[in-house]
Amino acid sequence: MMTAIHAVGADAPHPSTDAALAAALDAPLPDLRTGDCVPGDGLVLAAFLRPHLHGLHPYLVERDLPGAVDVVDVLPEPAHVLRLHRRNGTTEVMATHEGCLLVVRSWRRNADVWVSGTDRDEVERIAAAVHAKVRRPAKRQGVRVTFWHHGNHSWTRSRVIAVPKWTAVAGLYPAVVRDTMARLLEYRPDPARPGGRLILWHGPPGTGKTTAVRALFDAWRGWASAHVVSDPESLLSNGDYMARVLLDPDDDDKAARWRLVVIEDAEELLRRDARSKVGPGLGRLLNTADGLLGQGSRVLVLLTTNEPVDDMHPALLRPGRCLARMDFPAFDITEAAGLLGDRPTGPMTLAEIMERKGRLTRLEATTSPTRPGNYL
Repeated sequence: MMTAIHAVGADAPHPSTDAALAAALDAPLPDLRTGDCVPGDGLVLAAFLRPHLHGLHPYLVERDLPGAVDVVDVLPEPAHVLRLHRRNGTTEVMATHEGCLLVVRSWRRNADVWVSGTDRDEVERIAAAVHAKVRRPAKRQGVRVTFWHHGNHSWTRSRVIAVPKWTAVAGLYPAVVRDTMARLLEYRPDPARPGGRLILWHGPPGTGKTTAVRALFDAWRGWASAHVVSDPESLLSNGDYMARVLLDPDDDDKAARWRLVVIEDAEELLRRDARSKVGPGLGRLLNTADGLLGQGSRVLVLLTTNEPVDDMHPALLRPGRCLARMDFPAFDITEAAGLLGDRPTGPMTLAEIMERKGRLTRLEATTSPTRPGNYL
């Protein structure tokens, strides 16, 4: 049911907007940067803050909403609109209700509500009522992944990517991978039993490591946010960039989520001579696993490589530092035959099997050999 809204005209102030509140709304705004806390121009929120900043409304509460909203539809009944501003995808509405002043804002996938008044319990009740009217967005089938890159300054891009259930793709892996992966998917951090924070996956190209990463994103979505670093060399060479990636600014909250940071094709970071090539950055990375930095953060780092495990730096494999080490081998002849339906001549990777079955194709340009001809 739509909320009953009563708009206030310039020549007909609403009775609930008493003289003191009207005066506060028109009073000069103290010197502050509303751009630090609002999207766009924040014009409506700037007006809303006046009664609180001038002491008329001593209580103010701000609450995030589960997702973008119709700002008018979620107002409590009866609400009396004082301001409505739309610009560049941002909508703000200010209204009065039961002697309180409130603002609801919505932009992109986000929304929040601000309520001020003279009664603390009433302010809390109105904020809770607005929150209760918001329909939670339907669960996405994919997982939102943050991609990191460092140029002149670090930046991130967030995208929802498709992720498979492990049960749907487990049959595409050799038995040794299925067994280890099943145990890893069930892992949950235990503060009473701290362990290693590094996860090492190695195996030839085409053995399904990236698909397994996506399945891990799905299995851990309830407690870990997904992050992918596109430039591992920059990560190790820039301490500020590494701190941004590995340290969640909200991790002092006991309910904060963990971060799963994935670095694919990390050969340069894992080789025995890595410390001499990438410098002290490798030490900082190892410190996230079992050093003081690791103990003070909620982060797991997954490194994938095509290199053999024997070529890895021994410090990476030290007990207590490495949570899991998984080998992604090619299928032996027997297992490959089970997927193909006929017996191959030797071991095959997952990519080779998919290509043989027609699920992967590649374009090739070939040059026919020149045949000797007869000259006339």
